[in-house]
Amino acid sequence: MKMGRKKPADKKINTYAPLLAALARHTAGKRGAFHMPGHHQGRGQWPPFSRLLAEQGQALDLTELPGLDNLGAAAGCIEASQKAMARLAGSQEVFYLVNGSTAGLEAAILAMSSPEVPTVMSAHCHMAIHQGLILSGSRPVILPCLIDGEWGLPLGVDQGAAGAYFNEGAVQNAAQKAGQDKGLWISLNPSYNGVIADLAWEKEMLSRRPGWGWLADEAHGAHLPFAGQAPGPSPFSALYWGADVVVQSAHKMGCGFTQTALLHCNCRELAGKLRQGINIMQSSSPSYLLMASLDAWQAYLQEGGRQRLREAAELARELACRIRALGGYRLWQDELPASYTADPRKITVSAAELGLDGFALAAILRQKYGIDTELAAADYVLFIVNLGLDPEQGDYLVKALEEIQEHHGCKGRKSEGAKGGEAGDGAEQKKQKAAKAESKKLLADMYRSGQKPWQPVLSPREVFFSPRQQVKLEEAKDRLAAVPLVPYPPGIPLVFPGMAISGEAIAGLKDWLQAGQTCNGLARAGDQIFVGVLAE
Repeated sequence: MKMGRKKPADKKINTYAPLLAALARHTAGKRGAFHMPGHHQGRGQWPPFSRLLAEQGQALDLTELPGLDNLGAAAGCIEASQKAMARLAGSQEVFYLVNGSTAGLEAAILAMSSPEVPTVMSAHCHMAIHQGLILSGSRPVILPCLIDGEWGLPLGVDQGAAGAYFNEGAVQNAAQKAGQDKGLWISLNPSYNGVIADLAWEKEMLSRRPGWGWLADEAHGAHLPFAGQAPGPSPFSALYWGADVVVQSAHKMGCGFTQTALLHCNCRELAGKLRQGINIMQSSSPSYLLMASLDAWQAYLQEGGRQRLREAAELARELACRIRALGGYRLWQDELPASYTADPRKITVSAAELGLDGFALAAILRQKYGIDTELAAADYVLFIVNLGLDPEQGDYLVKALEEIQEHHGCKGRKSEGAKGGEAGDGAEQKKQKAAKAESKKLLADMYRSGQKPWQPVLSPREVFFSPRQQVKLEEAKDRLAAVPLVPYPPGIPLVFPGMAISGEAIAGLKDWLQAGQTCNGLARAGDQIFVGVLAE
């Protein structure tokens, strides 16, 4: 893939508009884009919409004029578009969102939970869930998440912990105290790196609890209802299994503009409260360009979109095969336990065998080859194969990875045989390997299976409105956390707001930091480490 020559931005843009200047610089040349949004800088967009944008441009940025409907009370063209999307996805009703999946999840939690209704969720849920609980006042029950200790990536909810929680009668006791057998179960499907949840298990478990609601966060799964060959939602989506509410980002794996999302409702009794919650959470002046991109997404699906989604998945599988064949690279999906299913369009790659961490690999791809990844982390990079990606761009990525493999593989062999630097290099490599091994051991211990569910002493809402203070980490035992403490990787809270900080957590976090790792929520001043807690 040849890179286009970059054209200078308008001088006035460079002088007065720093964001516009940065956007102009980034888009001036053709780049390899293996990241969101899914329309791939327009190359995967519904062609009639692209033509309309080219012809009309800013003239389409309108307001609620006669004939253009009103998103807050849709009864015309917006309603017709939403109904078309519902038919395609197999849901009873769809609400368009212009404040992202975040707004949809928060609105759903407002509609489906309350201070009297427990919310059961996995530890690797998105922070939007915690924000929704601040609004609703529900006190969560947090189920431990299983972690791949080698890669530091979440695999999904610990089903054993969920079973123990329900079977031990804690839910029944909580329901009796509230005077009703109600609760809210929240799914995450798929994970950021593409692991599909065990939705059949979730459905079976919830079928025995008719008073419970089911909310599925499918922010990374707008394409999943259409992944099967047959009409109707595929089993990879919670829509197939009858979840009450499913929230999907249209821009991540679909072709909506960034910030667009869908809220699918399969429970008519919830529709009114959902509409009210959505109107609370999103702008009363929604962008018609964003809504138009949602309309284009459903039109795309009507006009052969399922086939193009299958072609993108096939291109991703072929790309993974070619990367695997190069040698020197590991793919996470190859090392997943057999019981897990991964989205083929998410390719997580490690170049550790070449002596490159994820940050270094991403930097080489970006600076030397003009290829942008979705994510760079300590041990891997994440590539997304989206709808606008063509085989030529896949060829270019493979060629770049092959050149990197040849250069760094050869470099590594030379350094191993060089007598002058052999002792120093060997000692440094041993030190790095030992540090990594220690980090993996700590990770496995902190997120070990068989842990009991966690229930904060206070709800997120109570924590939010409580006074707080900073104390030294070693002095925080049994204090209530004011902020989440999130070791990275895997980016999953070890301690949630409102939870008592245990001595075990303090010891684990200190060891984690001593191993050279990071933890969001902790502050450092000199040699001292501080944590935010609720004031006594």
